[in-house]
Amino acid sequence: MITRLDKIERIVQKGTLLKSVQCNCHLVLEKRRKYLFILPFMIFVLQLEAQIFLKAPEKKTFMYEKEEISYYDSWASQLRIANAIVLKKDSLIKELKFNDLNNAYWNRFVTYFKMVPNDANDIYYLFFDGIEFDKDEFCYKYRTILRDKTRETVNTGHRLKHYINQVKLMDNVCDCVFKSYNPKLLKILDELKENDQNLRNKFEVLPFAQKKLDSINLTIVLDLYERYGYLNRKLVGVDYEAHMFYIILHSDLETMERFLPIIHKEIEEGRLSPSVYPLLHDRINMLKGLPQEFGTQNKYNPKLKTYELYKTIGKVQVNINRKKYGMKPLE
Repeated sequence: MITRLDKIERIVQKGTLLKSVQCNCHLVLEKRRKYLFILPFMIFVLQLEAQIFLKAPEKKTFMYEKEEISYYDSWASQLRIANAIVLKKDSLIKELKFNDLNNAYWNRFVTYFKMVPNDANDIYYLFFDGIEFDKDEFCYKYRTILRDKTRETVNTGHRLKHYINQVKLMDNVCDCVFKSYNPKLLKILDELKENDQNLRNKFEVLPFAQKKLDSINLTIVLDLYERYGYLNRKLVGVDYEAHMFYIILHSDLETMERFLPIIHKEIEEGRLSPSVYPLLHDRINMLKGLPQEFGTQNKYNPKLKTYELYKTIGKVQVNINRKKYGMKPLE
């Protein structure tokens, strides 16, 4: 437990200096090399020696909407759970449980946000903890959840007034994260995705037209890989991190086997969602006539004229394997 620091300039502990909160995205965007970016939103190094934990804010009924007053105890419980998960960060990383950690960092931030600390600047502690762990996933959630105007988390009057300056800064930080993704590269990925799905569900043309598109897509993806490496969330963001994967998934067996260890390495480094590895692993096994280990693949039964689960190594072991990669068990 730490004591709240009095000044925003000292928001990061033990010598880590926040020199500027002004966004200068263009300065670094001009210097990027192969889309390996240094984030331009601040001149600071977020190498925290320990995670930051704050006491749960006291109940503030005057700040909550009427229907929220009864939520406080639940929020306090959620905050304790999220903190407990973050405390196990090192062991969870070894177990590839990046989704659990990302959710914990997000939940502790948004729960603390809803509870409303006395000093609105305290929200920065948890915001930058989440940014440090995975800026791309955290800002994706920030944009699609907290800043979604159809939701009520931030748009209720009292909270918006309480956090008015903090939200502006956090918006700027995440805007710079999104601007660090090269728009030309994202446009190529958009086109690849469209071509990948364009005819895939039109069974009468799939053997011809879609296979031709798959071949063209693969040529482009292999060229992108040689130029930039694997296009993970650090390079293209959460919205686009699966685009390259699905082209590989719909390629030939040799290409799939080539990229299987590459994709696993990306997952180990927290740069790709763990759930994609089982899809590729099972697809390879199915093409080889081997039982799948995660239960992700269906195969068409011409006699029944329907798709059914392709053979597996057994439901018990399949569910054990699925849990490791953050997947729900097979029913």
